[in-house]
Amino acid sequence: MDFKNISASFHPAYTWLWNSTITRQGIREQLEEMYHAGIRAFYVIGEPENFRPKIRRTHLSPEYLSDEYLDLLFYAHETGKAMGMHMWLYNEGGFPSGMACGQIRQMHPELAMKELIPVKLTLEAGTPYIPHSSTAAAFLGVTRILPEQAFDTAAEITEYRICPESWSGIRTDTAAKRNTEIFLHQTHERMKNRFGDAMGTDITLMFDDEANMGTWTEGFDRIFREKYGYDILEYLPWIVGDFPPETDKQYRARSDYFMLCGDLVRDNYFTPMKQWLRQ
Repeated sequence: MDFKNISASFHPAYTWLWNSTITRQGIREQLEEMYHAGIRAFYVIGEPENFRPKIRRTHLSPEYLSDEYLDLLFYAHETGKAMGMHMWLYNEGGFPSGMACGQIRQMHPELAMKELIPVKLTLEAGTPYIPHSSTAAAFLGVTRILPEQAFDTAAEITEYRICPESWSGIRTDTAAKRNTEIFLHQTHERMKNRFGDAMGTDITLMFDDEANMGTWTEGFDRIFREKYGYDILEYLPWIVGDFPPETDKQYRARSDYFMLCGDLVRDNYFTPMKQWLRQ
């Protein structure tokens, strides 16, 4: 390799944000500026208006993943290639990857990212405990309580509820294989249809950014029990609660919990993604 004349495909790739009205003229002008600054590789992050509306105002036009948007993305590739630049593709609008910037959640609310949220309640003396419909398990301190259980005096209890992620309102559950199937169809397949033979020849790299699940996914407790042979619901105070682990069992439960989270995202998100890209 001639290290004084390295191919553009080996250059550091710069992030190019599209968060306003995008035109062909604007694309050409910005690519020329980048080229004269010494940049030889880039990828585009489109940031639709719903990406971070409360803290990060963005006004992407045309609509993310629309035919017009993909045409402009392809134009950026063609223009950059003619200048001797190399384009990566990026699979998300904003970040993290895996949600099609809210399009999946809009179509399939059940695929929203799921979070275990501790909710503190007062159970009056003699009142049977009736769990909330979203409750995974409830505890008095670190002692699990069961439905219909009552106490002689008022008790401060904590319910661990399974709730849709609410901070962004657009993130989805990358531990769910169905989410990945829809994501690949919404993003990768649409890019492939527009870019055609350029995919895998001129364009050989797809950037994926920070894909991760929440703190829960559908059937997590069942999957956990089948893999590790004990009930993870018994250990929620040491996983998402206020109690640091002290015993070997509590440390093991935390470790097994995080390992399973990683396994599920690997098996249901990254592995199908890798298979699609290799094909």
